[in-house]
Amino acid sequence: TAFRDAGPLLEAAMSFGGPRRRELDELARRCLATYLVLAGDVARATIVAEEACQRHGGAGLWRLLGEIWNQRGIRLGLEPTSRCQRDAAFQQAKNAYEKAERLSSGTKRSYTAWAFAHTMLEDVEGSHEIAK
Repeated sequence: TAFRDAGPLLEAAMSFGGPRRRELDELARRCLATYLVLAGDVARATIVAEEACQRHGGAGLWRLLGEIWNQRGIRLGLEPTSRCQRDAAFQQAKNAYEKAERLSSGTKRSYTAWAFAHTMLEDVEGSHEIAK
């Protein structure tokens, strides 16, 4: 029940007008995007995460967006969709990880996810470059 109630509460938190509204907005968008992925609404999670990146632009948000795009690409690979849609999702993931890296070097796990996006695009050389 608490999990189901989280979405509306997080959306309400994004419109909070207090003195720390920017911090709360960023945190609420990050949590809402994660909640939406876990709830199975990856398309909406992508929109929320992209908005968060545009508003706040931290490296962690860009890594979250990359992970969401990876999840979207994986799910598109399970559906009878065109390969172009799947590849576009992994390209977006790759772009998000590159943006995050320009802002701040990441953790080993984020490099693994970034290399995964390259691998799914059959860019073995790019994947090896990240592994270095």
